[in-house]
Amino acid sequence: MDSILQIIDAIKQGEIKASNLTKESLNLNKKFKIPSEAYDKISNKLFYMDNLHVIRSLLSSGYSKTFDLIYLDPPFFTNSIFNKNIVIETNEETLKLKVPVYNDNTSNRLDEYLENLTTRLILIRDLLSDEGTLYVHIDWRVVHYLRLILDYVFGKERFLNEVIWSYKSGGASKRSFSKKHDNILVYTKTKNYIFNVSKEKSYNRDYKPYRFKNIEEYEDDKGWFTLVNSKDVWNIDMVGRTSKERVDYATQKPLKLLEKIILTSSNENSVFGDFFLGSGTSIIAANKHKRSWVGADNSIHSIIQVKKRLYQLEGLYKNYTSYPKEYKDLKGVKAKVFKDKIEVDLTLINLDIGDKLGNENFSIEDSYLLLDYISIKNGLDDENTLCEFFRPQIKNKLSIEGSQINLKDFNIYIVDIWGNEYLNKIKGSLF
Repeated sequence: MDSILQIIDAIKQGEIKASNLTKESLNLNKKFKIPSEAYDKISNKLFYMDNLHVIRSLLSSGYSKTFDLIYLDPPFFTNSIFNKNIVIETNEETLKLKVPVYNDNTSNRLDEYLENLTTRLILIRDLLSDEGTLYVHIDWRVVHYLRLILDYVFGKERFLNEVIWSYKSGGASKRSFSKKHDNILVYTKTKNYIFNVSKEKSYNRDYKPYRFKNIEEYEDDKGWFTLVNSKDVWNIDMVGRTSKERVDYATQKPLKLLEKIILTSSNENSVFGDFFLGSGTSIIAANKHKRSWVGADNSIHSIIQVKKRLYQLEGLYKNYTSYPKEYKDLKGVKAKVFKDKIEVDLTLINLDIGDKLGNENFSIEDSYLLLDYISIKNGLDDENTLCEFFRPQIKNKLSIEGSQINLKDFNIYIVDIWGNEYLNKIKGSLF
């Protein structure tokens, strides 16, 4: 894409698509409709589906002007595949695997990329309340294109800031200045937006006290400083390899960054949205600071990571998945059903993974080590999930206790480390 005319055409095509989607019926997927109760402001919602379905369904269900804050961390147009490192320990050996979890627009079509983002941004504008703010997190590759699109969608007068997130990370170029920042474009719906001023340290010259009248000064290990209103350059550390916060998701953003955004541009009674969830740091921050939230991603790796983080926090939410979906066949799972528990035996589970391992010595009895997530459901709907298990806590034999699971049969949903999804009805032997 070399011409400004091609960029304009991509924006126009995105606008036409958004207009057509608004005019069409709610039912994007004829066999799926998000229940109206999914949009109450009390409980939090996690959607495993294309964000376009979620955004459009929210609008069609009467939730325009509902969100005080929306944060988007879309693909950066890196044309890269991001992997996660997985170590499998068996009785015989240790396997180290690189598993692709995130594909960042490898089609290399900038016009498609800009058109798709334009469509979503136009619809998202209508989700924002009159006090609402949109943050779009991007980097040097496409920030100039996004600035043009956002000026067009919101009006250049609604531009608030370009925040520079500055960080330290490994790697340095000998042919250019090292690229060590991201760009966060901030636009408001109207002039009456929420903005809670935050403070930051401003160190005195030579770190010594000024002792000016009516100016409060403080001292830390570094020296003397005053507190000033936050500037548009944020020096916040990335999530390092040894950080306790790290969840091994390639595009993970630090909690401190998302907390600053959420505390600045929303209040405790606000509704927050993120439609490119990734590792889910944004809704972890929203959950922590008592904001209602809606999150969406179409990657099963993202959804499992988010569910795992919420599970550890005991965060309450409802999960919605678009149907129909294609699932792989699940074989070799056995179950015993007792009065007050279910015992599931995964020792001989047979996964449809082809030659992904490339290891003839890997025993079928170790296949349970290749599982990333398991849920037991009383039916197909996510709201009927009875229990969940996450790697590495998944064992070859699982016990699910509780009076509500006195079932003759149940559904078991499994995701392996490559993101393959399996769903089968399991008929347990009664004991």
